[in-house]
Amino acid sequence: MIPDALAAEGSSKRDWNRFLDSHYRRGWNVNVSRVMDNATHVVVYFGSYLKKPPVPMSRLEHYAGQDEIDPFN
Repeated sequence: MIPDALAAEGSSKRDWNRFLDSHYRRGWNVNVSRVMDNATHVVVYFGSYLKKPPVPMSRLEHYAGQDEIDPFN
């Protein structure tokens, strides 16, 4: 099930891959609101998220419009 707001982006796996690839290529902006005492820790923290793969297609296929995806399912 595709949310109505995203239905125009495509309905096939190929269309979605194109859509996601175009967004993954965009740059990232990280706004930090205060001076950091330990910048190295912050860089390692953000880096841990960049190392994680995107949501696998198998999890997206089982998504049925709930607010959250059950990680134990």
